[in-house]
Amino acid sequence: MPLPYTDVLISLETGLVEAVQGPPLFALLEQWFGVANHMVRVKWAPLVGATVIRLDAWERLAPEWREPMLEASRRAGLDLRGRIRQLGEDAVPEMQKRGLEVIEPNPAELALWRREADSAYASLRGTLVPADLFDQVKRLRDQYRDANPAP
Repeated sequence: MPLPYTDVLISLETGLVEAVQGPPLFALLEQWFGVANHMVRVKWAPLVGATVIRLDAWERLAPEWREPMLEASRRAGLDLRGRIRQLGEDAVPEMQKRGLEVIEPNPAELALWRREADSAYASLRGTLVPADLFDQVKRLRDQYRDANPAP
């Protein structure tokens, strides 16, 4: 059931939903773990963000400032990515201190989770995600997985 993240807590509390996927940091900050107090540790859904600037606003910037702004945003993104990932890792033990039970899937269970996620690809490719972009991201993901096998 698609829900805005802002509606998840009340939906868990009222029984509208019984489970939710999301990054641990968000589960801690939004207090989902107080209602849904079991977590399967499967890293499969990165939270993606962006800063979007309208073209007319971008074009009002002096041309000599555009590249420095892009470079500063790239540096900030790289810096923040590492810090935010660490905050996400730190969120799990904090929630465990408050009653969260973490379930660590074994390799066979993890493979099952991946197969289930992969089965949704047909409904995403070419509909919600342009086929060429989907194929490129999947190729890059597979290259990463080949170079960094799961423990």
